[in-house]
Amino acid sequence: MVENRSLPNRSNWPEGVRSITMDDLDSIGLDDDGNLYWRGRRVVTQQIQRLAGVERFFGILAVGAAVIGVAVQVWSWGCDLRWSAIGWCPPMEHQVSREAPLPETQQ
Repeated sequence: MVENRSLPNRSNWPEGVRSITMDDLDSIGLDDDGNLYWRGRRVVTQQIQRLAGVERFFGILAVGAAVIGVAVQVWSWGCDLRWSAIGWCPPMEHQVSREAPLPETQQ
């Protein structure tokens, strides 16, 4: 199978970036673990980002709030669908009397 490879479009490359020449190939190396090296220095191909303690706390808080929100919504749908597994449901809108007397004000 023959691949149709076109030349790279260098017009969008940053200034100062050039193609690797045949002479540059001697500068590339690999170790036993498959890590890539350029002129003896390891090429970083992936950086792991770790969250700080405060960021981790707020992340866990946000996930907890989302889980609680989903649980409340499922519970609400269960009440609307009259699932028998739900022990207590709040009064539904059509069951609430809108003509409830207003509390008397004290003068």
